[in-house]
Amino acid sequence: MRLSYVTANLIGQPSGWSGEDDWGALDEKMVAQTTPESFRQVCRSVRAMGFEGIEVYTGHCSYISHGLDHAEAIRRVCEDEGLTVVGYAGGFGFPEGTRDDWQRTFSMCRALGAPLMTGGIAGEWDSAADMLREEGLVIAYENHPEKTADEILEKIGSRGDVIKVGLDTGNITSQGGDALEAAVRLYDRIAHVHLKDVREVSGHSTLALGRGVAKVREVVMHLIERDYDGWASIEHEPFERSPDTEVAESLETVRKWSVCG
Repeated sequence: MRLSYVTANLIGQPSGWSGEDDWGALDEKMVAQTTPESFRQVCRSVRAMGFEGIEVYTGHCSYISHGLDHAEAIRRVCEDEGLTVVGYAGGFGFPEGTRDDWQRTFSMCRALGAPLMTGGIAGEWDSAADMLREEGLVIAYENHPEKTADEILEKIGSRGDVIKVGLDTGNITSQGGDALEAAVRLYDRIAHVHLKDVREVSGHSTLALGRGVAKVREVVMHLIERDYDGWASIEHEPFERSPDTEVAESLETVRKWSVCG
């Protein structure tokens, strides 16, 4: 298992860590504020924490608002700073899930050099799956409202060749589900993982891994036992402070679990 940093962790940064929690408004600010040079500082911080992979959030590389030159510049910055782009994170095919919307998404993903997309899907899923097949691309669907593996599988349906699982341990826990059970049931479908801990069920207050109620350690151990060789991004999104001290702590925690069990 390889560990990466998802840049959605920085959603509170555009407000100056004021505590503003309107994700849509923060996302718009992030899109407006991000330049390749500002993203270089993100990469340097991520590399200093000890990560080798980075999952780039659409707020930093918007297929709606940015051009392909922006994505290519972000990719070069990642390369310069010694980081592998492991995924493109966010909601895809927006605003309406039309072919044009998806073509912008696909072009941005390729320009960024991301091997897959991780997140949500706009519009009609059968149509999206057909276009993914045409393009030879894959989305790892990130669970949000689902609380069981069965609900995730039902959502994906017969599209599993191009719509795979992007298991989020925090999201499924916040819905009242069991992250370990989901990891066991869905293992053969998993293309990406978000390691996230939450303070309580029925909430989305995130914190350092191992400090909340999600079975993150158990999921990590299961993935190791199954020789999972994909990427797992550490995700932590406080609005009132930078997450990076706790993300660095989480990285060390996962490494200790990997060694000590």
